[in-house]
Amino acid sequence: MNSIKDKIIRTYEYVKKRPTLAVFIGSLIFILAIVILFTYSNVLVYNYNPNRSGQITGLGKGQPILPALVQYDSGHYKDVAIYGYNKDINAAFLPLFPLSIRLVHKFILNIDLASLIAAWSFLVLAVIAFYKFIESEIEKHNLKFSPYILLGLIAIFPTSFYFAIPYTESLFLLLSSLAFLAYRRNLYYVSAIFAFLASLTKYQGLVFGLYVLVDVIYKKRDFIRRSIPMIFAGLGFLSYMYYLYVKYKNPFEFLKVEKYWGRDYGNILMNLVHSFRPEYIWYIPVIVIALYGVYKYLERPFFWYGLVYLLLPLSNGRIDALNRYVLTDLPLFLGLAAVYLAWNKVYRFMYVFGSGYLLCMSIMLFANSYLVA
Repeated sequence: MNSIKDKIIRTYEYVKKRPTLAVFIGSLIFILAIVILFTYSNVLVYNYNPNRSGQITGLGKGQPILPALVQYDSGHYKDVAIYGYNKDINAAFLPLFPLSIRLVHKFILNIDLASLIAAWSFLVLAVIAFYKFIESEIEKHNLKFSPYILLGLIAIFPTSFYFAIPYTESLFLLLSSLAFLAYRRNLYYVSAIFAFLASLTKYQGLVFGLYVLVDVIYKKRDFIRRSIPMIFAGLGFLSYMYYLYVKYKNPFEFLKVEKYWGRDYGNILMNLVHSFRPEYIWYIPVIVIALYGVYKYLERPFFWYGLVYLLLPLSNGRIDALNRYVLTDLPLFLGLAAVYLAWNKVYRFMYVFGSGYLLCMSIMLFANSYLVA
């Protein structure tokens, strides 16, 4: 018994001294935990039905585990991966993630499994890249917490399971972390490459260009070289718009098809009110607190990045996916971690318990085909 205990202690000490290995193992444990939670949610709990009129409430029944993990937007990414942009509606889904699924699909015939493996692979790399980024930012801003605290706060965030299913969150976290990390180390050409790829993954990739612009304005030096990532962030998305022009004769086709999801750009204020649901009572204060943390503890360019990153999806008149978009708003979780560590133990416990509970609840709903974000 003692020999087993000694081996565990030695293994722990070995991993502890190697943070890259630690976060690699942590990411694998996170993926496994999400799959297990999906499996049991799918089997044991399947009859929840809030029955609100005018709102998608899901199928209300269990289903095989792979289809449970690969739902909603994942279907569009799979469709683009297999058939390309053969439907107008798919114009809302940027090409880099579907291309990665297509590449994995060449080796794994099951498209659901191929899309999951692509997402999991990006997540493992993203956690390592994000760790390196937050480690350097903690040191630069003299913040008094461990990077593991921040990773833990993201892991228990109520929509964190989107990192482990075929959505763009894992790939975008990887690319935006690398773009920030390279930029902050003055590797502007390297940052430009990742900024270009990020803007081919999610619309929010464009916000990195805004961050660079604000950073250049505040620091007032080395304008030309620092602006390169900003230019490439724009070029990435412009290249996709050019493709849409060739394909559909409309470079703004991605905006046109947003009407399918009720984002009609009418009265934006009323659209936001109508899309608000009771569960957002938790998210909105947390997002405001996190923004306050960014403003108080980080540089102003990070604050403007975090704010505009959130306002961009709200500009289309709906609030119902904000709880997912926030996952890849990198400065936001730095600010949240700084505020979290300033709380007393009771508030910390309340936050961790509430966040963990909502995560389990969200997985239960999504596993049974209810729309979560």
